[in-house]
Amino acid sequence: DGARAAVPREGEALAFAGEDAVAGVPRGPGVRDANLMVRRGRWRGRLALVRGGTLSAAAALVAVHAPAPGGAARVAAEGGGAEVPPGRTWLGSGRVEVAARDAAVVAALDLPAPARLSRG
Repeated sequence: DGARAAVPREGEALAFAGEDAVAGVPRGPGVRDANLMVRRGRWRGRLALVRGGTLSAAAALVAVHAPAPGGAARVAAEGGGAEVPPGRTWLGSGRVEVAARDAAVVAALDLPAPARLSRG
């Protein structure tokens, strides 16, 4: 429809449906693109960017990625914590606190309804 939206530098990412026609224009050097694609009806997802701060997330699956070069994060979760070095990804579940010195991408995924198990 020709609408324009600024992509946030940090915090919750811009969300749109996969069938939407979307074009991006970088606003300067050093732009990184991160996409989270989920199958609607099976998962709900959120994507956020942390830059030099902290973020809390709680979900069935939480992924914290520290981009290389320059990214690094510290994750505190139930049962312990971890350092996420540049170019690596941490996976966990439940409530997590993420602290990023430079930049980290946080994806949180939930099932919208109780999962059904089938025998096959």
